[in-house]
Amino acid sequence: MQHRDEHALLEPFKEDFIGYEEPDVYEVLELAQPYLPRDGAMGEMVLNVGKAIYLAKKGADGIIDISPFTCMNGM
Repeated sequence: MQHRDEHALLEPFKEDFIGYEEPDVYEVLELAQPYLPRDGAMGEMVLNVGKAIYLAKKGADGIIDISPFTCMNGM
């Protein structure tokens, strides 16, 4: 159901997002491994670190991580 809704919402913008596809989750986990191993810290922290590395390798000039004040990622 979520995939159907996602595709329906993205359809009008399909051409605008060419080249901005999401990476495979296993690629993101591998990129995070040297900094935050998934075996020791599961969840959003690992994905955020891996995605930041992925975006940096794709040429991102900067990354802003917006997290709740008491969230582990924000600390």
